[in-house]
Amino acid sequence: MRDFHYGIYIGRFQPLHIGHEQVIRQALERCETLIIIVGSSYMARTPVNPFTFEERAKMIQMAFMHEVFSGRIVILPLYDYEHDYDWTANLKKGVTEAILDHANKGGIRLHGIRDFKVALTGYGKDSSSYYLDMFPEWDNIQIDTQHGTINASDIRYDYFRRLPRMPHDAVSPKTLQFLKDFSLSEPFKDLVAYKDALSRDNIDYGQGPFLAADVLITWRGKILLITRGKEVGKGTLAMPGGFVEKGERFLDAAIRELKEEANIDGQDIADYLAGHLLADNPKRSLRGRIVSMVFHFDIPAEVEVTTPTGGDDASHADWYDFESLGTELFYEDHHTLITNILAGE
Repeated sequence: MRDFHYGIYIGRFQPLHIGHEQVIRQALERCETLIIIVGSSYMARTPVNPFTFEERAKMIQMAFMHEVFSGRIVILPLYDYEHDYDWTANLKKGVTEAILDHANKGGIRLHGIRDFKVALTGYGKDSSSYYLDMFPEWDNIQIDTQHGTINASDIRYDYFRRLPRMPHDAVSPKTLQFLKDFSLSEPFKDLVAYKDALSRDNIDYGQGPFLAADVLITWRGKILLITRGKEVGKGTLAMPGGFVEKGERFLDAAIRELKEEANIDGQDIADYLAGHLLADNPKRSLRGRIVSMVFHFDIPAEVEVTTPTGGDDASHADWYDFESLGTELFYEDHHTLITNILAGE
């Protein structure tokens, strides 16, 4: 009989390395079932978050095939909310549902998880594991590891380059093979270009802060989005927008960018300004500290609007049904910003 019915291990696993694997093995020694929570699961690829949830789940499955298929390991995706209280509430909800589902499949009929002993586990000396103290209702297993100096950031830094350095001693053979195969893919090439572009931005502009303006247009049940055409966020969906030029007002910058990126004259829709939102999360962009004013124009259905066409930084522009689009399609925090505006927050 092990110490706990369920263990909870939270990580991004970008990629899964031998330090992660040791934590998992030691957690399995003390927990009947380990629920592995994969963070940043619903985001577009970036040099910091390069692998999809499915790809990271595959890494875990390959490393712990028996435990996954026997039900001793359960893998769950996690949406990253901007605020900690939303993030923790969503995680608790997902864990509760997973435990109840797992117990029910085992023939145990329950309506809550209080009868189970649950422990949050992780490498306690890792600065990214601050969440170990965020769930006081769960027990806590802090695992020491001889692989404590290995971190995924260093692996990614060496890996995403034109001549990638493979982490032979830092990952298991199956994960290494995954990384070798991925290095031959089109997403890998795009991520290397993305990383190089961020480095150039840092040299050219520094870390900011920068001022920017974005435009959200709602019309006939749809929203206007552009597809980013340059290296940073290439292929992702975003609101038209860009940096504010010297001596320029936020609204003037928004109208200029709308014309440049979507070929829509902002002067024609100026009367339909419905509100604005300040996006100032210090960590919202990999390019540095960017503070953006997002302007919302709500155009009546009877008003005709010019057909959008992509230009400047945009390879395409079109009207979209927002509810049908997954968060992983969007550039940085644009899905969250649009959600908040449409919800009136």
